Amino acid sequence: QQAVELLRTHAAARALSLRITLTGRTGLHGRVLAERARKLETDLELEAGGVPIGIDKVACRTAPVWDLQELSRGTSPVALLATFLKQLDSEMPGEQAAALVERTVGRLNSAASARPFQGLSATPLTIERDEARLRLRKAGMDLLERLLEQGEGAR
Repeated sequence: QQAVELLRTHAAARALSLRITLTGRTGLHGRVLAERARKLETDLELEAGGVPIGIDKVACRTAPVWDLQELSRGTSPVALLATFLKQLDSEMPGEQAAALVERTVGRLNSAASARPFQGLSATPLTIERDEARLRLRKAGMDLLERLLEQGEGAR
């Protein structure tokens, strides 16, 4: 859709080249997804309004899907982090998770209202609990990925 809109606004375009970034968590993470992405670069031919559209590059920045229930068994750093991430996902997070979300809301709002950021927006940025929880979850999942990359010793 965005490609077609670009073509409409730049009517003199003779060709359009796209760079695509795949993100998120998927069971196709890794070599299989990278192979499919490379196939897109060479095999996919598109056209919009008579203008050919090519795929210049497909970058895979995906992560695997993990079973937090399985990973949370035990007392390893991975298990403790997985347990904490499950609490963050819960409708009724544990006391520690709720306290961390509240501290994060306070710190992010304090940073957003700091002098260097004043005047950047007409309305002050306010971080709510759900946004803070999402940011904590992303950071936790990134950390979990790093721990799992270290292998069995981290488990």
